[in-house]
Amino acid sequence: MEIKIEINDKDFTQFAQKTAELGLDPLDTIELIITKSLNERNLKSSIVKEQMPKNDTEELFIDFENKMKKYNIHQSSIAHYLQTTQASISRALKSKKENTLLFEQMNILGDKLLVNAYIYQNGLDIEFDNIECKKPLPKQSISFINALAGKVASNLDYKFSENTFLNILCSFTKTELFQKINFETIYSDIDEFVETVNEIANNYFYEQYNPRGNH
Repeated sequence: MEIKIEINDKDFTQFAQKTAELGLDPLDTIELIITKSLNERNLKSSIVKEQMPKNDTEELFIDFENKMKKYNIHQSSIAHYLQTTQASISRALKSKKENTLLFEQMNILGDKLLVNAYIYQNGLDIEFDNIECKKPLPKQSISFINALAGKVASNLDYKFSENTFLNILCSFTKTELFQKINFETIYSDIDEFVETVNEIANNYFYEQYNPRGNH
């Protein structure tokens, strides 16, 4: 970038004399003054931007995006649940405007939107007709169990067996850990949902599998 400054001869002569008395080069001094002024302006501008509070709408979008990144939830998974296109989700996240389907559903569903997208993306559809538990599974637990099956399958270094999973599931439903799950609230908190899925898959189910067995 080239900056041009016009100074009349009289003013420049006086300026040159003053800088010479101080042992300074007049042109270098002018450049230094301009650079310092520009830096101060940029600093003030950045401070103002940092001090400007983000509005509630922008904060909602930022929080939503951060959770998507944390759990690697794809835009296409959000789009599938909302029955729209990935492109529309991308535009909404970029614009952060209120007049979008995504914003409307974020307000209505909150973390439920993220949880359902997570289940769609990572869960496995299980044929629960094949289960032989004495007590029927709570209806609210089905989506959670689908997500759990997906996590268990991703942990294994051999082919996932649905029958083995269901057999272990029957034993698991009798445990205190299963009884403690609050299916009324767990779908409303993506952090709690994923943490619970991971804890059960890693600490209970994985230990029940025989890594050297044939499943």
